[in-house]
Amino acid sequence: MCIFLLVLGICFRFVNLGQKVYWKDEAYTSLWLSGHSRTEIIANIFNGQTLRASDISKYQFPSPDRNALDTVKQLATHDPQHPPLYYLLGWFWLKIFGTSTATLRSLSAFLSLLIFPSLYWLCRELFGSAVPGWTAIALFAVSPFHVLYAQEAREYSLWTAIVVLCSAALLSAIRQQTKVSWGVYSLTIVLGFYTCILQGLVVVSHGLYVLLTQGWRLNKTWKAYLASSLIAFVGFLPWLPYLKQIDGVGWTATPIPLSAFIKIWALNLSRLFLDVQFSLKNPLTYLILPILVLVAYSLYFVIRNAPKPTWLFIVTLLGVTLFAFTAPDLIGGGRRSLINRYLIPCYIAIQLAVTYLLSVKIFVPKSDFPYFWRSLLAILAGLGIISCATSTSATTWWHKYSSNANPAIARVINQSPHALVISDSSFGEVLALSHLLEPDVKLRLTLEPQQPIVSQQVIQEFSDVFLLEPSRNLRETLTQQAFHSQRVPRVQHLWHLEQGSSPKVPSDRSS
Repeated sequence: MCIFLLVLGICFRFVNLGQKVYWKDEAYTSLWLSGHSRTEIIANIFNGQTLRASDISKYQFPSPDRNALDTVKQLATHDPQHPPLYYLLGWFWLKIFGTSTATLRSLSAFLSLLIFPSLYWLCRELFGSAVPGWTAIALFAVSPFHVLYAQEAREYSLWTAIVVLCSAALLSAIRQQTKVSWGVYSLTIVLGFYTCILQGLVVVSHGLYVLLTQGWRLNKTWKAYLASSLIAFVGFLPWLPYLKQIDGVGWTATPIPLSAFIKIWALNLSRLFLDVQFSLKNPLTYLILPILVLVAYSLYFVIRNAPKPTWLFIVTLLGVTLFAFTAPDLIGGGRRSLINRYLIPCYIAIQLAVTYLLSVKIFVPKSDFPYFWRSLLAILAGLGIISCATSTSATTWWHKYSSNANPAIARVINQSPHALVISDSSFGEVLALSHLLEPDVKLRLTLEPQQPIVSQQVIQEFSDVFLLEPSRNLRETLTQQAFHSQRVPRVQHLWHLEQGSSPKVPSDRSS
């Protein structure tokens, strides 16, 4: 069954890669891969002049006159919280295999496959047996969460693989105590830092694990760990100065009602095994609570039954990242811990705990109710298959946030014989939408709402004029100029604009 699930999981990662909406964060990935700067795109695109949707593509694919170093430069200047390893790989990947969105996403899918050998190695080191390794591979292969991020043009599938790899390398180095093994660990940490800055939390969890297993005595293991960590830190020094440019917590510190906080937390956790559109009419929704009970019992079972080094590793990997994001939310308010891609180390630890529980209950002789636990493993696999089949065949999904409306927006705009789109929205949303618009669709974009980008003559030139996610300032400015706007029915973030008091509002005729 494990081989079948592995093959199925690989297929899920590569199917329909170009179908799901290309969302704002992925559009930023494409922007940095183009080698162009934020300043350039504001000057050339968001200047209030009329342009075609095809003109934006210059900023969404690698430019012939830019190289990989330009990509690194733009990341360092404008987006240093995303280190350059994944983006360098993406730049070369597109140069070799082509520039479609499906091609770029295929890099993430390919990198996600590194999880499986790394996971097998980690389980051999952590549990001392091959059986948990195959159980973990089966669970990870059809995990809806991991499949979703294997199809994203972002670095998170690579980081997941590196977290598993560096964890295995640490346990191997502690066991072998050789310079080569500690060198491998140091290398994996450097790769992690250059993939995601949250790798620092993984290093802290590893240090806490060494402390709890070795004590305060400065023995050979401590010296080797400190030396390896120092080497990794030195290797990351070239990128450290750029991190000072990172903005504050921003929208992640926005308060959220406690009931909504708990609901989203439960949904995020259950998505390791089951990913459904939450609805009381959906019978699968009622499986979320049993899954949460399984997770809690797995952690309890590991702590009660696993050897101390085993459960300490799982608890520290889970606890450090969990505390780092949850504590500020609970103390000061916010939603940092609701962004599940930030909690990847926690989810890996939880899946390792479930792996241990199922492996012991199913494969250890004379365990209690082995048929029940085998059935449970089969049910988890089945839920994962249903979830992955549903999400991979969908056009949008929950993790696309505001960009989920883009297909409906594009349909309305593309159906117009001669449309103009006006927007002062964030250029990430505009870049994402450009992937769905017909090449000849006209746009006028600005970051200065008071700029007079509409006139009576412009209105007369086009059959339809649309406002894309307009700010209040832009709508007020247009009202002062005797223009009127109204929401397009059943389509989020899109307004129809014309002169006069009763604008005719088109609808998505395909809905």
